[in-house]
Amino acid sequence: AFFDQAAADPAVRCILVKANGKHFMAGGDIAFMDEMIALGRDGRVGRNLEIILAWDEVLKAILATPKPVVARVQGGVVGAPVGLICVCDMVVAGEKAFLSVAHVNHAEAVSGLISWFLPRQIGYKKTLELSMLGDRLSAREAERMGLVNRVVPDEALEAETDALMARLAKG
Repeated sequence: AFFDQAAADPAVRCILVKANGKHFMAGGDIAFMDEMIALGRDGRVGRNLEIILAWDEVLKAILATPKPVVARVQGGVVGAPVGLICVCDMVVAGEKAFLSVAHVNHAEAVSGLISWFLPRQIGYKKTLELSMLGDRLSAREAERMGLVNRVVPDEALEAETDALMARLAKG
């Protein structure tokens, strides 16, 4: 609903996806996963499907908006939010930021549209490596691979992203 409203509002020229705090976003909450175990197999499958479909709808809404969507990334982008980075039109990251397709660390299947977008952006073998090992990808490496447009000093992240947003809004 938010992205539809933003797309329909002529005063909105571009959209910023950001987080507050030390990290951009992590996927599954480990405490929540413990709660999921208590649901039993069928309950777990149903609840996981609901979560995955809801997340996918958010990403599809970003893709459908005709306005530029920029992500401002600090700290970690772990799990399904890597898919969020993939669907944004531009990504500005702080130099200490990192990405990790960490599903393997919790014996989970890769979700968040990562398996669709990541190989198309960085190639099959690198996607497979990140997905099977769960290693961290530094902001600089993500920039080199084309997942991140700009890496800036952490203390300049907000100002640099604001400048990019202002430039996009004028276009």
